[in-house]
Amino acid sequence: MAESMNPPKAPAVPAPAPPPTPAPAAAKPAKSSAFGRTLARLMTSTFCLVMGLGFIGLGVVARLWPHHIPDILSAVLYHFFPHLPYFLVGVGLFFLAMARSMSAQELVAEYRKNRQFPHAWKIGLVSFQAFIFYAGCFIYAVPVGMGGVKPVQNLMSLVWVVFFFLLYGLWYLTEHSRHRFPAIAGFRMAVVTVVLAALSFILWAFFQCIFPALLVGILGIISLLIAILVRVKNVEQIWSWPKVTILVVSVFFLGHVTYFALPYGKPTIDLVGLTLAAQNLPGEVKNLSYFTAGDYSKDEVAFSQKEGADWNLEIMAAQFNQESLTDSTTTQEVTLGQPPPTPIPTIKVLPAFKIPAGDGEFRSLFIKNGNWLLSDMQKRGGRGLWKVNVENGKAVLLRRGIEPIQDGVPWSETRGQFLYVTQSEGKYRLNVLTLATNKSKVLLTSENPILTPSWVRPKDPAHNPKGIYPEQQVAYADGIHGLFYVVDIKTGEKEALVSEAERSLESKFAPVGKIPEVVPAPDGFRYLYVVGDEKRTEIWLVLADGTKRGIIYQTNAAIKSISWYPNGQQILFEEVHSGFDLGFFKQASTVKILDANLGRCLNLLPPQIATQSPAVASDGVKVAFVAGEGLWYPSFGKNGIWVAALR
Repeated sequence: MAESMNPPKAPAVPAPAPPPTPAPAAAKPAKSSAFGRTLARLMTSTFCLVMGLGFIGLGVVARLWPHHIPDILSAVLYHFFPHLPYFLVGVGLFFLAMARSMSAQELVAEYRKNRQFPHAWKIGLVSFQAFIFYAGCFIYAVPVGMGGVKPVQNLMSLVWVVFFFLLYGLWYLTEHSRHRFPAIAGFRMAVVTVVLAALSFILWAFFQCIFPALLVGILGIISLLIAILVRVKNVEQIWSWPKVTILVVSVFFLGHVTYFALPYGKPTIDLVGLTLAAQNLPGEVKNLSYFTAGDYSKDEVAFSQKEGADWNLEIMAAQFNQESLTDSTTTQEVTLGQPPPTPIPTIKVLPAFKIPAGDGEFRSLFIKNGNWLLSDMQKRGGRGLWKVNVENGKAVLLRRGIEPIQDGVPWSETRGQFLYVTQSEGKYRLNVLTLATNKSKVLLTSENPILTPSWVRPKDPAHNPKGIYPEQQVAYADGIHGLFYVVDIKTGEKEALVSEAERSLESKFAPVGKIPEVVPAPDGFRYLYVVGDEKRTEIWLVLADGTKRGIIYQTNAAIKSISWYPNGQQILFEEVHSGFDLGFFKQASTVKILDANLGRCLNLLPPQIATQSPAVASDGVKVAFVAGEGLWYPSFGKNGIWVAALR
């Protein structure tokens, strides 16, 4: 067998392996300063939280105790930060925002690792917290601290802040219930609802805090809807009947507040302006007297104030401008090329002062074009008639042992005389004091009380259309009979005011009720008088000749501080509710204005707001009254004197 001519192939020699590529050198760590490393370690949520609370605390200290800041440091800080406390609080809010942002980032990181992360529902809540803090810092606190924005100083804004905080809390409770207690989420929200509803009811009925009660009530309604509609996927709600029972109780509380808050049946007069003339008045403030000069050179308010066991007489300028219906410091702009505006009359600003007035309630009234006051202050062992200079507060005692001044018209500007009552030996005496001579004479003596003695201006005679003439009659009531009396000051004879038709009826004409007050109209055309008993109080009108006698208004409440408007067409009074008429478990007063011709009665302000001691200015345009310095929102026991300008 022949041998193959082709020899076998040799095995392939493997190619040599390429030399290994050297691995890239590891990057050298960047050098960082010790301060940077320390700062990076410190920037934790706990550190930011502590810093935030610390700066907010410094802001509170700077606000309440600024004297603790060294003078040198204070001068520098307040130069750059005019409202330093706000700036410090703004820095604190910034740190709190950073802390909550870090917490939100940690929650997001955990959720990315585990889609079943049980606290994932907190991400939106915590992120919203951070947003609120950032907004408070950059939109309000820091700009105010640097002087770029004026600070908001009224309590109403604070109430709104609290409201939105509670709204956020309600959101948190809802989400917490849905994710941690899904089977009883509706029941838990029902419990929250009844707490809010009860709080709203208590604020309204027991404390007459109208605005807070309404805000809490709104939160209660929102919580009520959540409790009804809340659902959790694949989880059945339990404890349904207890939830329904609690919600029914909540509806009762919320229904009470809603019903009495509605404006239906409580008409209110239209106001041109409303000004707070005095504020921060503690204790009781009563018996206002208001005078405005014909040329608006004076705008004065006098009132009695009780602090502790002592009463004081205070006199102040209302500072309410008739022309501008704003504060008297308002200025008018002048446009180039245009005639200058009519100058606003300058209102004389009196120094506000306080006069000790003894230990009893008293009343004052302006006389002599607002230059003097007559006051029945009770001091030095008894009630006396005092003459007070409104410029300097100097008081002079004119008479001792007088009865309290009441509603009515006891002062006659044309005669320069004042009516007052004394009592001795079981009899009442009606006296007339001539201020110029400081001499008195007894006009009438009676076994029965003499109440609200008032000068009666006769109707303008044809030969004297200006009406500049002295009064010739005095009207008064005795609180016993159903008629009042008119006294002729020349003869001293008194006669019950009845018409010829009523007189002809003799014993058949028997008025019902007792009259404690009578007030003649400024034009002498008619009288108003109050008839009251234990169940009802009525306002009656009767013409000067005794005809057209009739009821114009009736109420279940008591009536106080009643007076005519200077035009003789409207009646101003205070209505005191001691029952449950307005939904309050406490005595509540409201000021009302009654049209003497149409019989329509309007509230000066919504009746839910406590208003009292009204006094109409001598110009008939403005009404001063006492209310909380916050009106709708809580005043924390501080009263204010308000001036309302009417259309």
